Amino acid sequence: MFLKTLATALLKGGKVILPYVLGISALTPTKKDDAVVAKAQDTLTQIGDLLLIGETFGAALKLEGPQKLDGIEAMVREVILKSEVMLGKNVADEVKFATAVRGIASNMADLLKSVKEK
Repeated sequence: MFLKTLATALLKGGKVILPYVLGISALTPTKKDDAVVAKAQDTLTQIGDLLLIGETFGAALKLEGPQKLDGIEAMVREVILKSEVMLGKNVADEVKFATAVRGIASNMADLLKSVKEK
């Protein structure tokens, strides 16, 4: 019943925040969802780590934001290509894919800049 309600909300354009989505795994009887969530978190962590490395080296080299993004874009691309979501898939539209990779990297950088340590 819960998953049907969630699917209906998604199809109607409802917004679901990440902690709520991640909470689904706790409500399901199998560990498959836990594995999927862990892999997604792993990919996000890898991208976040690359951004932190890029920020550190970029600051040391006195690079601007776009230059730092240029420097890590290829590494973020590789993380995405090796992610679970890309298994069995090839890039069909290179321009669109490159734009999406840059967007993911840029948005993750913005996300990391918007938070602080507890």
